[in-house]
Amino acid sequence: MHWAAVNPMRRGTGAHLPPARFGACGGIDCVTAARGPAPDPAPSYDERMNAHACDVPPPAGSLVLRPWEPADADALLDAYRDPAVQAGSRAPVADEEAAGIWLRAQEEGRAAGLRHSFAVLDRTLGDAPVGNVALFFPEPGAPVGEVGYWTVAAARGRGIAPRALEVLTGWAFGTFAGTGLVRLELLHREDNAASCRVAEKAGYALTEVLPPSALWPRAGHRHTRTAPRG
Repeated sequence: MHWAAVNPMRRGTGAHLPPARFGACGGIDCVTAARGPAPDPAPSYDERMNAHACDVPPPAGSLVLRPWEPADADALLDAYRDPAVQAGSRAPVADEEAAGIWLRAQEEGRAAGLRHSFAVLDRTLGDAPVGNVALFFPEPGAPVGEVGYWTVAAARGRGIAPRALEVLTGWAFGTFAGTGLVRLELLHREDNAASCRVAEKAGYALTEVLPPSALWPRAGHRHTRTAPRG
């Protein structure tokens, strides 16, 4: 199974932030709407993404990592129909509503500086996402971050997962060096040999075997990679 969770050993559903809370008046609090004019419209999705245009990893050959977009909902649903992706998720995306919640969670995590999730595209396979890579911080400016990924069946056996993880890793250390990032971790189940190979190919050394826990009933592996010196 080509999947590695973002800290499933310690936080369970840490890969998913809670959905946004909306008021009963279409996102504007009813009391505010009654007392005065509505506030300026919120920036559109494209405007928010343009504000972060430099905050994405650079292309690497045919490989492109970009923020997830609302138009990716169908591709996301197709990905979560894959039994391998389902098996690695504690919160499967089963319908359009769940896909919308998942996509909003990625945007909210990015805005909060806690989760940077990127759709993985390989131009040799088309324009639809074939995977996901994510960088997670327990709090902004944390010295240790965690990475996770999944790929769909069509992308497996092509080296896409380790390449995408390598691109994400280089971007993470380059982007967050100034805020003190010194180490990245990747965790997966001990019996997930595919994720072990992906981690090693991307330069993540096996550093610890984790015992089963209440949140994750099977033993796991912790792989780590430290920031380059200089």
